[in-house]
Amino acid sequence: MAYFECNLPMTAPDYVTPSKKAELTQLLQQIHARMKKLDEALEKSGMPGEQFAAGAKLIFDCETETGEPLLDSYDSETLAAQVKAIASNMKYEPREEWDNTIVLVDTAFLRTDEWEAVRRIGIGGSDAAVALGISPYRTEQELYHDKIGTEFKIPDTDTGKQFIFDYGHKVEPLVISEFCRRTGAKVIPETRMFAKKGMPYITANIDAIVRMLDGRIFVFEAKTTTFFNKDAWAENKVPPQYVPQCRQYMSVLDDPKIQGTYIGCIYGNTPNDFVCSYILRDFDAEDEQLEAEEVFWHNHILARREPDLSGEPEKDIELIRKKSGYADKDMKPIDIEPDSKGAIDDYLALDEERKMLEKKASNIKERQRQISIELIEQLGKATKGIFPKDEKTFFEVSYAPRSSEKVDKDLLRLAFPDAYNAAVTKIQESSRVFSIKIKNVKAKETA
Repeated sequence: MAYFECNLPMTAPDYVTPSKKAELTQLLQQIHARMKKLDEALEKSGMPGEQFAAGAKLIFDCETETGEPLLDSYDSETLAAQVKAIASNMKYEPREEWDNTIVLVDTAFLRTDEWEAVRRIGIGGSDAAVALGISPYRTEQELYHDKIGTEFKIPDTDTGKQFIFDYGHKVEPLVISEFCRRTGAKVIPETRMFAKKGMPYITANIDAIVRMLDGRIFVFEAKTTTFFNKDAWAENKVPPQYVPQCRQYMSVLDDPKIQGTYIGCIYGNTPNDFVCSYILRDFDAEDEQLEAEEVFWHNHILARREPDLSGEPEKDIELIRKKSGYADKDMKPIDIEPDSKGAIDDYLALDEERKMLEKKASNIKERQRQISIELIEQLGKATKGIFPKDEKTFFEVSYAPRSSEKVDKDLLRLAFPDAYNAAVTKIQESSRVFSIKIKNVKAKETA
């Protein structure tokens, strides 16, 4: 069996968007060629696989002047010689073999674009909660379009999402290291991507596998979050959207050596800002999850049938915008379908209700403002006042000052045009405003 085993398809699956098929096929064949070269070089080197892989990884991480991996520029004989020169004295640990799973590819030797492309061939662990409809981050529609490779007419300009992803990836080794420091566990080298036997579209790209001091082996999943989300992890809880991911990894490996999945999370910048819990194997729960993912894969991905909208307005509207494209102000009004009369009536009824509630809230706010005058007058220059409530508590009345900044954009544009142009970016379409108004027929004729 090849050490750099590769069981990826040679060509893009049929469900992939036609415009993306050629690109994906090229990447897949490029990966196959690289893995074949690695195996040929390994054989010529006569080195242990783990030691050779460590040296080859150093070469792969170097780039040529054109930005390509240096490894790709070598033939197998040159690669073997180069690895022997730099890795013959390197220490290495033997990897574990997992007999009940399919090895897809060693992700240590994939570029970022290749790794992103490979993720399209199945439902990964991080996709599981989305396919089950319990992810707070992505909808089933978004997952569907990701897998088939939809080219949206409006690109995603949210740099925050990419930052969160990159940050999590960078901090991942720290989470693993902190777990090992606390428990004495040792990391078992593993960088391969796996697929479940009998269900090759169920995949696993695992953060780490660890061996505890007593010899037991666990999958380890690393997470990061903010201080404000730490309560979701309190008392050994695991946020529900991460449970399917942990179960999927155990199910894909399907090995009796695996006792469960530890999941650790860092939510701050000190060693104390670390929480950890674990999930033991539950075959019934795994089977139920796999059945739901199978339905999603066959009914939507393979059938190329878009899932229903999520029912979360902001996410659904954003996806519709990305599919539809930028607004065309010159486009003539379209005829709304007759079946939409109920939606129009419901929207307008709620609009009236909203206006009434806003008016009521405005009146209440004005009454509060009138009442506050007496207390504001007493405070004078003071920002706080106190009034006893009972023996143990008191009311604190506050009238705190707030400062603000106002930018004169016209002054900035005229006096400092270079700074203005460097700092101001015009977004073609950041959002669209929806409304329903009643107009007379003459307005429609002249529209």
